[in-house]
Order: sequence, then C-alpha cells, then structure tokens
Amino acid sequence: MFRESLKLVKNEKEEKNELAALMERREVLFHELLQLPAVKEASLLLDKLPKLVYHTKEHTFGEDGVIAETILFGLADNISRGALEQQVIAAAWHDVGYLEQYTNNEPVAIKLFTESEAYKQLGPDIRDEIAANIADTAMVFKDTGPHLHMSHSTLGYMMDADVSNFGRTDFEECKKKIALETGVDLSDPAQEEKMDRFVINLLENHTWHTEGARKLREEQKQKNLTSLRSKYPDLKSGYEIKERKAA
Repeated sequence: MFRESLKLVKNEKEEKNELAALMERREVLFHELLQLPAVKEASLLLDKLPKLVYHTKEHTFGEDGVIAETILFGLADNISRGALEQQVIAAAWHDVGYLEQYTNNEPVAIKLFTESEAYKQLGPDIRDEIAANIADTAMVFKDTGPHLHMSHSTLGYMMDADVSNFGRTDFEECKKKIALETGVDLSDPAQEEKMDRFVINLLENHTWHTEGARKLREEQKQKNLTSLRSKYPDLKSGYEIKERKAA
C-alpha cells in the first residue's frame, strides 16, 4: 500500500513538472507566433470589435485565450510546427465575424478571412483548413441538444481551445460573462435554470477533439459538470431538464 501511494505521489509530481514545462514552452511560442503576419492582421481587426463581455479580443489573444490554449494542446500532442502555426492562425481569425453580427458570425469570419491579405499569402490547403476550422466552431443543434462537431476540419486544436473553459477552474466566471453578453439575468431563478440546463446539455454532449485537450481539461470539465448538475439533484441529464420543462 505504501509503495502504491509513493508511486501515485511520484506520478502526480511528474505530471506537474510536465505541465510546468509545457506552460514555459507555450509562453515562448505564444509571443513568437503572435508575430505571424496573418495573426497580426487578425489582431488589428479585433481591435474594432463592438463592446462585448466574453467574446472580446482578450478571449482570443489573452495569455490564457484561444491562441495560447491552441499552442498548449498542440505542444501536448507534439504536433508539427506547420500544423501549430496553421491552428494559431485559425484561432486568431475565428471570432472576427463579431465585427458585423453576433449570431451566425462564423460565415462572416470566413468571408473576412477570404478577403484578407493573409488569405492571399497562405497556401490553398492551409486556407481551406482555416476556413473549415472557423466553420466548425459553430454550435450544431440536434434532437439531443447542442453539439460541437469537427465536421469539416482535419485538426481540432483551435476548436478545443475555443471552449477550453469547459475544463478550467474559471468555468463559472466565463458562464457569467456569457450570460451578461447574451442578456441572461442570472438573478432570475427561471432564467438561471434555463441557461444551466442548456450548459449541462452542452457539456454532456461535448467531447474533446484532441488528446492534449482531453488530458489537460477533461478531469476539470467533469468536476464543473458535476457541480452544475448538483443544483438539480432530481435530474438525470441536461436533455431531461429540457424535456421536463417543455412538458
């Protein structure tokens, strides 16, 4: 028993050291890849975003934003430099559609990307993958509720990074920001439950597209889901909440 406990402590220490090393490499690459011309062009566009609470420039370009998380997951899976650069460019461009409209903004982002100088400078395969990545950040609604699917893309690092808050300790903070941004009054119990049941359903339907994200974010995602579902102890799933309320 003692040996098993010692082995567990050793494994936990190794995991912490591995994560610390990844974070150091992420920081170096983050500042390096921000200098890519295609990334800098997207950055200038995002300076013109309307006043939003969650989908700000910081969401994409912050030190723990989509670009940084894309790099982290890519490093965790040891993907090639070319693949990582492509995913970072896709991350930089994925929210520019908010410049023109809030809902269904992904096609607008793709349009702005295809009209950009970056698009002219990138190769056809890279351009197509970036457009596919952006398209796949759109939420899809099925009979079982909201889903996030990698329907068009080859790589899913940017898509995992876009929702990495699902598996982080700032999950509740992000949920509150989205509520403010979309006009949900969380002080109203009915509105709070409506949003909660939607989020529970989304988390239950969600799977990570990359091993790196799964390794680094799945454990906390399950904790976040358990915490949220504990507010509704009689419910078996988020979809059941929707069905019960609709009855």
